[in-house]
Amino acid sequence: MTDRADDRADGDDRDDEQLRSGDGDAFVAAVARVVARRAVGTVGVLRAALARPLQPAARRAAVTGIIRLGEDALLREVAHALRHDDAAVVVGAARILGDVGDRRAVPNLVEALRTDDEIVGDAVLAALGRLGDPAALPWIVAAAEHGFCVETACHALGALGDPRAEPVLRRLRDDGRRRVALAAARALAALQER
Repeated sequence: MTDRADDRADGDDRDDEQLRSGDGDAFVAAVARVVARRAVGTVGVLRAALARPLQPAARRAAVTGIIRLGEDALLREVAHALRHDDAAVVVGAARILGDVGDRRAVPNLVEALRTDDEIVGDAVLAALGRLGDPAALPWIVAAAEHGFCVETACHALGALGDPRAEPVLRRLRDDGRRRVALAAARALAALQER
């Protein structure tokens, strides 16, 4: 038992080092480990990391980690960022919300679908698919049926796994656009596997 405790302590020390260094991939991996073991005490370290220059993937991992460790105020702040005028901010917020996996963000993401920007639409639809909340189904279907970010909508419907998506996916499987037809076929296959 002592060996396991020593290994865990060594791992904790290594994670703390990597979180303080801010080194890209190592930082992201350390965040994943501290979140997995629910190391709430690292929230301060992650917040301090956000005050330093970080690579985008490391910044995203830090924000996601803080939220997953129970910081609801930051979850609300990121969800509010979906209303920002800068598309890059909205895309970043949508990606974080998809990573966090908290379904409370679905209404905010659905609201963010009121855009003509396909880059924003892709990020929002992908996040909705990752969250897997059946409440998002009508909006994802509407996007697909209206020709908005159709490929991503198909992927989201496949990830959602709701059989009510089958009719639209069957229609899109016969779409003349090869990528759309392929995305719809993959989504249908994912539905059938479930």
